[in-house]
Amino acid sequence: GKVHHLLPPRPPLSLDVIYLCDEKDVARFTERFGYFRHVLNAKEIPIGEVLAAHIQQAQAAHKDKSWKEKATQEVITLLRDDYPTLMSVLGALADVA
Repeated sequence: GKVHHLLPPRPPLSLDVIYLCDEKDVARFTERFGYFRHVLNAKEIPIGEVLAAHIQQAQAAHKDKSWKEKATQEVITLLRDDYPTLMSVLGALADVA
């Protein structure tokens, strides 16, 4: 099926089954960066650390070594008007490099 970077109509219930994605699914989901907007709009989470950990894990699923650079460039583009958050994310990314 086609991957859509949209939020579900409701959050999962605590009893809903949650499945771990394999590397193929992670690579497919992260081919495009439309989901970054959801991560960047999250409140009360350490966005820099969450995004840095995600980018590091997703890079492992991609055979294309330039994926991390493309993801970082997308973050820079999305946060160009939010300097404090951009610096937080870039600082966290530098820590996992």
